[in-house]
Amino acid sequence: MEIPILVLLSMLIACNSWLTVGARDQYQWTVQYAKTNPDGYFRTVIGIDDGTKWQFPGPVVRVAKGEWVTVLLHNGLPTEATSIHWHGQHQRETPWMDGVQQITQYPILPTKIFNYTFHADISGTHWYHSHTGGQYTDGLFGALIVDDPNDPYRDLPENIVFINEWYHQTVIDTFDIFTEYQPTGHFYNPLVDFVSGLFNGKGRYNCSLLTSFDNNTCIPDSPYERFVVEYNQTYRFRFISAGSQFTYILSVDQHNLTVVAIDGNYVQPHTTQQLVIEIGQRYDVLVHMNQPPDNYWIRAVTERTLNEFNAILQYSTASNNSEPKYSWNLTTGTILLDSKPLIPTNVNTFSLRPPNFTKTVFLNITCHEPVIDKCFVNEKQLRLPSIPTLLTMFQNQVAPYNTTNIFDLAYGDNVLVIINNFINGSHPMHLHGHDFYVLAAGPTSQTSIINFNMERDAGSFNYENPPRRDTISLPRQSWLAIGFVADNPGSWFFHCHIAFDMQAGMGIIFNVNNGTIVPPPFDFPLVSNIGQQTTLNPMKSMATKRCEYWMMVLSMCTLSCIVLNIRWP
Repeated sequence: MEIPILVLLSMLIACNSWLTVGARDQYQWTVQYAKTNPDGYFRTVIGIDDGTKWQFPGPVVRVAKGEWVTVLLHNGLPTEATSIHWHGQHQRETPWMDGVQQITQYPILPTKIFNYTFHADISGTHWYHSHTGGQYTDGLFGALIVDDPNDPYRDLPENIVFINEWYHQTVIDTFDIFTEYQPTGHFYNPLVDFVSGLFNGKGRYNCSLLTSFDNNTCIPDSPYERFVVEYNQTYRFRFISAGSQFTYILSVDQHNLTVVAIDGNYVQPHTTQQLVIEIGQRYDVLVHMNQPPDNYWIRAVTERTLNEFNAILQYSTASNNSEPKYSWNLTTGTILLDSKPLIPTNVNTFSLRPPNFTKTVFLNITCHEPVIDKCFVNEKQLRLPSIPTLLTMFQNQVAPYNTTNIFDLAYGDNVLVIINNFINGSHPMHLHGHDFYVLAAGPTSQTSIINFNMERDAGSFNYENPPRRDTISLPRQSWLAIGFVADNPGSWFFHCHIAFDMQAGMGIIFNVNNGTIVPPPFDFPLVSNIGQQTTLNPMKSMATKRCEYWMMVLSMCTLSCIVLNIRWP
């Protein structure tokens, strides 16, 4: 009997390939506190040390589509647990890597390590952020760019642009809902006053608003983020909203914005002068530098309170020391309010027309504010379980008795989700594990609640190549209709991305089951108790584990050949 040596060699080559991929895109990070002054005011910020320096926002992860990413995350926070969600990546066959505390994993406790390893299969502009409490409000976020080899705009110069409001206290002190114990009868405040805003971690706070200050408290005239450009060149801006409670209206003085992608999905170019961006959303925008070389304001205005913060677009021949002197009147300018006018360039071939929906989910959203810190979906507040829901799925068990708002979906279900908003405020809704089609939305209402009515509203659904994304605004006191294919086994969070609302319970869990959930990784935390939490081997990447498996197979095969006296050709 002879065994082709090429088969065994191919195992070794495959093993080497996996190890190479794992090494090429491997990062080792430590989450740490630092005292710094992003807008001039000094405070404690959570950032990431990548071995070379501490960074806020965190290091950019940039990989080619199809590559494996390995991030060995050490929690260096002495008093806080943490986790990282890779916003925009679907985690197919790696559902344990989604990074949601008590849904896909236990939190990473202080001093502990977790190895995030996943396949970067969704190209485009994405981001990562903590999904433990409101930590990303304190700075724990960064960009995740997955390069598409067929990207029509890949040769353009580009800038990654984070936009977020900024507070001078930690999230626990800013949003009272994150304080574990409050006096009986405490009135919670879901709407926190605007303090400051940042572009890529830089902004300018007016220190004179403080009662008193010195250079250890607040440094005046903190520098704006500047984007230096060349005249007559077109640039790609990857805008990412990392806010906690505000929707932003974006504009660049004297320049048009041409949207070419949303949440990693290409759309036909759409030109506007202003762009509304919700928390968690990403817009790829082209800007042609065709104005007289000078400095121009990039503006972000909070939609609810109309507070403005800025960065600077600087032509290369303009002064580094001067600030823009132009003021652009946009009262009559065009504005892109939502996804409705955007047309995907990759035609959606899946037919969403009824009766092709095999599952319809109706969600009614309410909040008891400000007296009680609770939000409800179908009159139930989301209560996270003591055991991650993905783990109970893997073990073929039911979720603990106090777990609420779990919706079971069969693998392959065509799902229609209708959401009614009974709150006088919009909500950025984000789905993990999938993109969805934006089928329709009701009109925003300031005065009365407009619920979805099947007879009246079903005719407004867009089934012809609707926009596709993973985060969308639920209009105030109105309704939203989305559809998606439940083709990714796992336990997936669907929630409002406003920090207060998410903590108050505005979310549900979609459990998509095909009968088998892939096993947890070797380094999966076994319990949530700090005194008991252990892992099998946090230093091993998924690529290394695959390699070890095939090396074991090869060794067993070789041993069998020796024992059975099988000849090698």
